Amino acid sequence: VATDNYALVEMAFLHLQQKGLNHFAFYGIPTEDEKHWAVERQNAFLSLMHQYEHQSAVYLGDKITSENWAEAQFKLGGWLKLLPPHTGIIAATDARARHLLQACEALKIAVPEQLCVIGIDNEELIQYLSRISLSSVTQGTRKIGYQAAKMLDNLLNGHKVSHKPILIPPLKVERYYVAVAQRPNRLKIL
Repeated sequence: VATDNYALVEMAFLHLQQKGLNHFAFYGIPTEDEKHWAVERQNAFLSLMHQYEHQSAVYLGDKITSENWAEAQFKLGGWLKLLPPHTGIIAATDARARHLLQACEALKIAVPEQLCVIGIDNEELIQYLSRISLSSVTQGTRKIGYQAAKMLDNLLNGHKVSHKPILIPPLKVERYYVAVAQRPNRLKIL
């Protein structure tokens, strides 16, 4: 039982496309054997770009540590400067999306006016840590857990279970809005 990574990226892509964008990029994660889902998401993006006949831009960046944070952000900023205006960037995770938002803020690139960013995973903590609102694709984690528990129950009761993978589609794109104090007693919704 696993998440359908193709469907996650497709939902993010269609969301950006519905916003009228026609330039797309993907900010992934350096390939590591234990993160096959990251490769699946990158391949899904490339497949969608081919299917819809769009140019693609992919940047994997570095594995981020406290020691290389500044250098990694500098490199990410260099890549962002190469993207055409009004590019929709799909980040492999919300954490990667937050890197994008921070790099855009440092470069004075307005999000979503100049570049659009969408994450995957809908991690609440990342939403609260970001000063700029972030749209994110919500995974069907409850359904994944339910299906896994159902399979385990069948195994424990001596029933046969299929070895065919069960892929669970995403639920929706969640849009967050950040409230910023403008003046005392007034809030502006961004």
